[in-house]
Amino acid sequence: MSDIDKIIKVNNLAKELLTQGRASSRDEAVKMAEQMLSTSVIEPSTKAQHAQSSQQQVAQSAEAAQEQPSQQVSNNNELVEKMYDFMKKQFEVYKENIVALNSNLNQLKEELQRLKSEIARQKAAEPRTEQKQDQPQSGHPSKEVRDPKSHPRMGNYNPDQVSVEKMFYYGK
Repeated sequence: MSDIDKIIKVNNLAKELLTQGRASSRDEAVKMAEQMLSTSVIEPSTKAQHAQSSQQQVAQSAEAAQEQPSQQVSNNNELVEKMYDFMKKQFEVYKENIVALNSNLNQLKEELQRLKSEIARQKAAEPRTEQKQDQPQSGHPSKEVRDPKSHPRMGNYNPDQVSVEKMFYYGK
């Protein structure tokens, strides 16, 4: 029998022992299942002895489980209280993190609004300064005259510097 088959049988038998109420916990059921499977490999004459001893162990564990329900309840209550305290602490940490994130978000929003208002003031101030510069130069609004800058496609060429034959090729 391979190890995997043995593990599967132990798990199935442990589940069955738990459903029948012969074991009070999963660990106890696994131990009982391992004992039962190890006895199945032993000779048939000793199987009966092991079966009786395992039944006695099951009965003893059931009696012990019935005697200790108050301890289990108190242990369960302590466990529940510990879990409650842990969860409460976790929620407090999460709450603090959320508050910190909200404050950071509000600071960022305020800074964004401040920057937007600065940009708007700068844009509003730029046209005024340009208009003020244009007005003293001439008494009436003038058209903008741009200096032609040197550009590779436009170039500052005079017609006598470049011949038309060089610009257009007619196949000669």
